[in-house]
Amino acid sequence: MLLVKEGVSTSSNRQNVATVIAHELAHMWFGNLVSPAWWSYLWLSEGFARYFEFFAMHWVESSWRLDEQFVVRQVQSALVADSSETAHSLTVEVGSPDSIDSIFSSITYNKGGSVIRMMEHFMTSENFRKGLERYLYDHGCTLFETGNQKYVIPTIVCLLEHTTRTVRNGFLVLALAVQLKDDLTKIYTTSFLRKLRQIQPYLGNGTAEPSGLFSSLDEEWLQDSPERPVSVAEVMNTWTLQNGYPLITVTRDYNTGAVTVTQEWFLLQSSESSDDRRWWVPLTYTSQSQIDFSNTSTRQWINSSESEVLIQDLPASSSQWVIFNIQQIGFYRVNYDSRNWDLITQYLHSDVYDTIHLLNRAQLLDDAFNLARAGVIGYPVALKLSRYLSREVDYIPWLSALTAFNFLDRRLQGLSQNDYDYFQSYMLRLLEMVYKRSYLLRLLEKVYQTVGLQENTTDSHPAKLHSNQILSWACKYGDGNCVNMATSHFANLMADPVNYLVPPDLKIIVYCNALRQGGETEFNFLWNRYLTHTVNAERLIILAVMGCTRNETLAHRYLRLLITEDNDIRSQDESSVINSVLGNNYGVDFAINYLNNSLQDIVDFHNSTIEVRGLITSISGVISSQDQLNKLRNILESHEDVLGTSATAALSSVERNLEWLSTQGQTIISWLQEQNYRLPRSVLPDTYIISLVPDLNNFTFDGEVSIMVTAAEVTDLITLHANDLDVDNGSISVVSLTSGSGISVVDVVEESRRHLLVIRLNRSLEVGEQCSLAVSYSGYMRDDMYGFYRSYYYREGQRR
Repeated sequence: MLLVKEGVSTSSNRQNVATVIAHELAHMWFGNLVSPAWWSYLWLSEGFARYFEFFAMHWVESSWRLDEQFVVRQVQSALVADSSETAHSLTVEVGSPDSIDSIFSSITYNKGGSVIRMMEHFMTSENFRKGLERYLYDHGCTLFETGNQKYVIPTIVCLLEHTTRTVRNGFLVLALAVQLKDDLTKIYTTSFLRKLRQIQPYLGNGTAEPSGLFSSLDEEWLQDSPERPVSVAEVMNTWTLQNGYPLITVTRDYNTGAVTVTQEWFLLQSSESSDDRRWWVPLTYTSQSQIDFSNTSTRQWINSSESEVLIQDLPASSSQWVIFNIQQIGFYRVNYDSRNWDLITQYLHSDVYDTIHLLNRAQLLDDAFNLARAGVIGYPVALKLSRYLSREVDYIPWLSALTAFNFLDRRLQGLSQNDYDYFQSYMLRLLEMVYKRSYLLRLLEKVYQTVGLQENTTDSHPAKLHSNQILSWACKYGDGNCVNMATSHFANLMADPVNYLVPPDLKIIVYCNALRQGGETEFNFLWNRYLTHTVNAERLIILAVMGCTRNETLAHRYLRLLITEDNDIRSQDESSVINSVLGNNYGVDFAINYLNNSLQDIVDFHNSTIEVRGLITSISGVISSQDQLNKLRNILESHEDVLGTSATAALSSVERNLEWLSTQGQTIISWLQEQNYRLPRSVLPDTYIISLVPDLNNFTFDGEVSIMVTAAEVTDLITLHANDLDVDNGSISVVSLTSGSGISVVDVVEESRRHLLVIRLNRSLEVGEQCSLAVSYSGYMRDDMYGFYRSYYYREGQRR
């Protein structure tokens, strides 16, 4: 049963319930009315249900922006899942229960929905709608003969008894018709249909193969576009009969304006395979000179027999960007030459960054980080692009960015604590101009000021989701303001568990951080709340956070509930226990030790090795260090008599992840170190004029500095080194020597951790623009030979 309870259910839970219902309703047509002819075509059912769970719900509740969420949650997740050589194709041969079970996967669901969305756009939404109507009618009908009469009866009639209430509520509009062979235009009433119930036992669901879908769609597309260069089947066979997808590489000739576009199979792990598979690729694009992110119709095709095309008429000067795959309609990734990446990055760092569509901002982040992960581009390209997030306030690009950062966070934990701290610091600074504290904190300042520390009941649904994701990361990295908020809520809840209400969208953050900061008292309180609470949504939240405890004994107690009779945990919820522990970096070691201590107990409890193999696979997916790998390998080898030798197969993925770390880890850390200690290269100093006036009686000083600077990139930030100084923010002035006019200062942030003074201007500086910057400050003359310090010497026995 799916329930939403006000004051308890989170926004995420509310969305999940709605989309699950929409998914199952979609199966009335895609799966029930027309079923796949065999399991090989499962995507005809599940791909459409996944597509409509987002887009049908978007028609019902457009403020949730599920059409935009689809891109990050479905398209981008499917691109990752489909980027290995072993991924299965959408249409795939299956011949056993195990092989059938294996295709209930993110390929079938997420990629299925994604290529359906791509198909909708290359043939236009109206043709797509008409084609689906034709498909459902052609394949959802049964021919019934009685006497001299022949009836073509839509199978939807068989569902009438089950949909009466839905029809009355007007949520769905069903066209119920029985058509005589000799009078195809005659529509009969519902009462007449009811008289046909006696023949329903003769009726069954219609079935279809992909060729039937493609034929129905193509008939409509052909009528509208008789000159189209290719049929639906020709295009879609390249996307459904083979696994994978293309990397589209855009290389510009900045002298002639021509653009060469190539396609090749994209893999996250390099392969020695000589496979030269190709796709029919619908290209969409726009440029800085003619910005248009609304037109998603195909501008040009790359066909499946060619690896590249030349575009001569793309309107963009040598100093303007081009962007391909508008709104990430196409199921492919895009790479650019280094100059175009730089042009895009500079533009995102400007005041007009949001003229690039938010879905393309999300796409640029996702493509850049995954191209870097695969070694196609360097990580500095992706990380430099990510710095624009200090401006970003929208949920969708941040959702994409934090997905990329989550991968880095998990993998970089395998480095030394000192190196990992650089990444953690960057993340906190992407979250800092919020808390005025530290580079991942500084990037997050603007967005954190937007989302705030408290739940606002008047916020939109996406705003609540956004606030939750930002606060989750801030608390995860121990930001004081966030942690204090969470522990305060939890203390109030413990003091009055009956009446005190933690805001629903803060519950996961509050509960998890209370366990991180607390001990057995908080653990027992929360578990007792799970046992006594009557709302399942609350119980699921608690299951998801109990693993946040830093106490290994408590974590093991929680995991051992899985091998305890009458544990009050439903079988379908048991995975939440394991994921809760593994979701925290310290939890990986806890889980490895639990496996070592309890492996035989797990096998004995279930009388099977299936569950322990699942745990091994889960642990393997989050291991980040050689030490953890060695411990797990030793466990498996010492229990080879129970598990056999095949259990170690899961370790191959760990070895690949560690190989990635050894190849990419130090490159990432080196870039982060530069951000930590070096000033950004966006504004370069030319000359300094410094004035210091010491007061030798009080050991203080007053100072002024005038700096001539030149903008090397488009930016509205000027960053200076400043330590142990009292800066007079009101004295800061910036004058453009290029235009001769003053530039207002809108904010000044002191980053004490890195000894930086960050000045935000009310407009961006253009490349090459020269400015004069003046700052007044005061300070204390120290006696430890640090900074502007005082010292002394002795002369004739006297200290001077």
